[in-house]
Amino acid sequence: MLSQWPFRYKLIVCLTMLCMIVAAMSFSGFQGVYSYRKLARSVSERASELPIAESLVDEMVGLDGKYKLLVKSILRDTPVPTGITNEFLNQLQSVQLAAIAYQNQLNTANQDDDMLGDTSEELAMVNEIRSLLTDVDHQLQGVRSDAAMQRIEMLTPPLNRALSLARQMPRKLQQRMNTFADEARLSYRTWIVLTWIGSIFGAVLLIQLIRLVQSWLVRPFGKLISGSRRVASGDLEY
Repeated sequence: MLSQWPFRYKLIVCLTMLCMIVAAMSFSGFQGVYSYRKLARSVSERASELPIAESLVDEMVGLDGKYKLLVKSILRDTPVPTGITNEFLNQLQSVQLAAIAYQNQLNTANQDDDMLGDTSEELAMVNEIRSLLTDVDHQLQGVRSDAAMQRIEMLTPPLNRALSLARQMPRKLQQRMNTFADEARLSYRTWIVLTWIGSIFGAVLLIQLIRLVQSWLVRPFGKLISGSRRVASGDLEY
């Protein structure tokens, strides 16, 4: 039945099959390139996230040290040196800036559709750290009052909680990296299978296309050219 089709329809079928082969090969190739590009961008962002997380931990450890010095000064039952108080306040500001920087980095990862997992848990932890630091800052306003010791003791729970959260940040990142490694392994295995399927599909179509071109186009044209030559040579009864 197909052999009785007009030449134009046969040509359209052959061109359609050729387009399908090109589309299948192009899809596999471009998808692989874009997946690799997205993976490289995600890894690059995580590489830049790690030092920010470590900086937050270092700043928080420094704040804990300054806090202990402040407590010791008050326990001596002497006026708190202005220098120690200022050092603590400056370190508190440094921790707040480090928390903001890490929060911005996590927000950027979410906006870029990062492949390394959801960062909402870490964002919640950073928000809690910032809230705790804000409470500490407010309570410090009365550090030179008669109730200074009581207020200083009230800073211990939020500071300990903030330090604990900060120390969890690098571990959370490592957990996301480990989870991502498993997901990436499954993803590239899936794409290997799909690429093989696409390649086999394209090869089958190519073989079929060659057969159809040979049957529908080459042979009829060969007969047409051969007949034209015979007619041209004087065989008008052909």
